Amino acid sequence: MPARYVLVVHGIGEQRKNETILAVVNRFAEARRDPLAHGAAGLTLGRATGQTGKENVEGAVCRYPPPPDDFRPWLEFEGIPIDPGTAGKLGPFLGEPSTSGENLRFVDCWWADVLRRDFPDVGQGPAEWTEGLLARLGAKDGEPPPQWALATVREVRELALRVDTVLRTRAQAARRKIFEEFLGDVQIYGEYAHCRGQSVRRFHRLLARIEAAHAAEFRKRHPRKRYTEEDRPRYTILAHSLGSVLSLDALLYAHAREDLRRTPTPGGADLPLPGYVSQSDVAANDPKVPVFDTSWVKRVDALVTLGSPIDKYLVLWWQNYRFLNVPDRWMDPALREFRTAGNPIRHFNYSDEQDPVGHNLDVAATAPAVREVFERTEDVVYNRYRVPGLAHVSYWNDRELFAWMLRRAVDHQAGADPPCWFDRTAYRWALVYSYRLLPMALLLLGYFALSWAFYTPSWHATVLAGAALLGCSWLGGPLLRLAVWWRQIARLKWSAPAWIAERERAAARFRREVDALQALAPVVMLGALIATGDWTPLVPTPGRIALLAALLVAGFALLARPGARMTRLLTGLIAAALVLVRPVRLSASGSDVALNILLFSAVATVVFTSLRQLILGAKEELGVARGETLARVDYPRYADASGVEIPRPKPRRATPRRKS
Repeated sequence: MPARYVLVVHGIGEQRKNETILAVVNRFAEARRDPLAHGAAGLTLGRATGQTGKENVEGAVCRYPPPPDDFRPWLEFEGIPIDPGTAGKLGPFLGEPSTSGENLRFVDCWWADVLRRDFPDVGQGPAEWTEGLLARLGAKDGEPPPQWALATVREVRELALRVDTVLRTRAQAARRKIFEEFLGDVQIYGEYAHCRGQSVRRFHRLLARIEAAHAAEFRKRHPRKRYTEEDRPRYTILAHSLGSVLSLDALLYAHAREDLRRTPTPGGADLPLPGYVSQSDVAANDPKVPVFDTSWVKRVDALVTLGSPIDKYLVLWWQNYRFLNVPDRWMDPALREFRTAGNPIRHFNYSDEQDPVGHNLDVAATAPAVREVFERTEDVVYNRYRVPGLAHVSYWNDRELFAWMLRRAVDHQAGADPPCWFDRTAYRWALVYSYRLLPMALLLLGYFALSWAFYTPSWHATVLAGAALLGCSWLGGPLLRLAVWWRQIARLKWSAPAWIAERERAAARFRREVDALQALAPVVMLGALIATGDWTPLVPTPGRIALLAALLVAGFALLARPGARMTRLLTGLIAAALVLVRPVRLSASGSDVALNILLFSAVATVVFTSLRQLILGAKEELGVARGETLARVDYPRYADASGVEIPRPKPRRATPRRKS
């Protein structure tokens, strides 16, 4: 049985060498044995890196082989055999290293340093680079970008700018982590072509190093045996988040003509990728820089992507991928013939619906080059994780998912029972976070700020309370809008029709709840307003004037979306009732309760009216109100290939025949 390597490619964030691979090893080890009988696997970073050591990287190029010369780029452990027939017959996993070659071998494709290195020189704040991104999308000739993509970028941009404003004043460390270490990675890879080329080079170089080290190991063990194609390793690529975009780029570029990959470029053309090679590499033709031989790509038989934003990159940065429409102009003819002859790379894509990054890969499935190289084996969006956002990193702890991926993508087994793709409890929790917890959090914060303004004897404190109320709506409004918008998009891109009826029943229950609260809150507010009884005439104190202004601005900040005119009018009337005609306490008991009910129901009226307005507005904008679904984006139409710049292959000189 040939050796099997599982190459793990991490996504954004502060990743350390071999850190991402730990979860993969632990989950695969559990899948090869019974975790209930033997316990969960517990491989640590120290024991993992103990096999490879810490690689020395000097400058932008890491030479091969680095000292020492016997460096191995892979990890192998006893008890994770290649043969799936031993599953369930093994003892507990102890993380013992192995060199037998009979176990799965794991390789960490670490490339975080490439992203970090370029940001100080070419990175920008969220305001600048998102403005440029929207300008390019808005000015696109031909088929315009889908409305949902533009609206999503605008919503994310608005929330990011407000969060950036808050963090810039008091939390610089948190700001750097969010906008440089996380969103900065997204920006650099999409905007800076040289970073993309250097990252693909890192991927190719790692695979070439595995090839060389594996061949050297084989010759050492079998000095008299010929190294044949059957002895060469097979590869499964497992990529997460932004790493899936790199994996797609690297695998496609491995199919490019060698003359393209050997051509240095300062940038400007579609291919070759700038930063992939330099003039010095080509001049020296150094065998210690093994990036030119990509024959290993013929033995990559599976690509697994988790939480993949590939479609988002193809739509938002379409200028980087126009070459996908013309594979005949850049693909190696021999590799292209190999793929079209029935040898595609099987692609397995998995994403939870609560993951804001990943989803189906419909756009990639329509690109001609992707269709020639890959076979869309599985593309599943499921409901298994409860917390929106955190679902993006919940894959690493999903034992059922990893056992399924091991059977399908590594062991090539079919017919096994898949995981439960729809968890009723998880789906209900997703609705709770979007339609209950977040609105209730805004409701409580607004109520506390408003009650503070009413009960404080100082007009200075009233002004501060009004500022707190304004800040709550200024930051909470975009957050609520983005949550509702993303909830509607996720609902439309659902890919498991077997559970649509159950999903609709759960969603209808929450819609009825929002409608009831939106109708009940004004009634309660009116009753509490009447119950307070006594009234005092308007006294135009600075505190009341400031509170009125804060309430009015807060209403507009919470409802900054077209079509909310009536809701804004309702907010203004509530503000006038609370400030211009301010109720006073009749007694120390009953009227205090009535006043608090009045304040709470007033904020509830604004919040739940806003929530209902946002839901209806999102449905109308996405076409759900008319029973439609999201329009499918066809990549060949979206990314016009008329301006693609790819050098033609140079004609070979005919070799003169010698006379015999």
